[in-house]
Amino acid sequence: MDGAQLERYTFDEDGRIYTDHDDLWLPSVSTVLDVRPKAPALKKYLRNTSESEKKQKTFYTQNRGTLIHYACLSQLVEEEFWSDDEESSEQCLRGSQVHGPTGLTGDYETWQRYKSDRDWALDAWDLIQDIYGITPEQTLDVELFVMNTDVGYAGQFDLLYADGSDVVLADIKTSKRVYDKHLIQLAAYAKAVDIAVDRMEVVRMNPDGETWEVSRSDEWIEARADLYEEFCDLRSQLADDEIDQLKANVTG
Repeated sequence: MDGAQLERYTFDEDGRIYTDHDDLWLPSVSTVLDVRPKAPALKKYLRNTSESEKKQKTFYTQNRGTLIHYACLSQLVEEEFWSDDEESSEQCLRGSQVHGPTGLTGDYETWQRYKSDRDWALDAWDLIQDIYGITPEQTLDVELFVMNTDVGYAGQFDLLYADGSDVVLADIKTSKRVYDKHLIQLAAYAKAVDIAVDRMEVVRMNPDGETWEVSRSDEWIEARADLYEEFCDLRSQLADDEIDQLKANVTG
């Protein structure tokens, strides 16, 4: 079965699930990662930031991230993959649509801010492509849906490309830094893709601080096997009643 035979459902409080409405009910990789205890810095941010500020940040960074991903990845393939997600994010930032998770919408200034951030990210992406040899000719796939029915999860990562004889699985992030959860996330994707992955990369481009980096698995302290074992432990901790709640959200 491929991703085209599954439907995706996202619920702001409960997470995301993929299903065939029959035997398969697969939580997303990010939903599994939400089981992890929050880092002290994140706890401090949540404690010291008003609900209004948190909503504003979520609104802008989520929609900006969606469109920056598209702007970068669309350079690598001829196939058009603009979807309802990208369309919704553009309309939200332009001020033509309300963002469901936050109830907010943008305006002219928001859209101009996004365009400036996008232009910086594209300049950084051009440099990354030149340094790491990420070209259309080397690209194997983008926005690739994968699932692991043995452990029970599914998700979508950004890029699969060839670096010489190596197959590289990469994910673009617009965060301020590379976090442990990003490494665990890639380890989970690598165990779900139907090709041997030689290397994993987090491609981080943060327009706010105008910083970028490529974090490669052959330079990580953590072993791939240990990262995947941690993910499997988290998946086992995702309680049945949480999965049942996601099912109920879908069927209800």
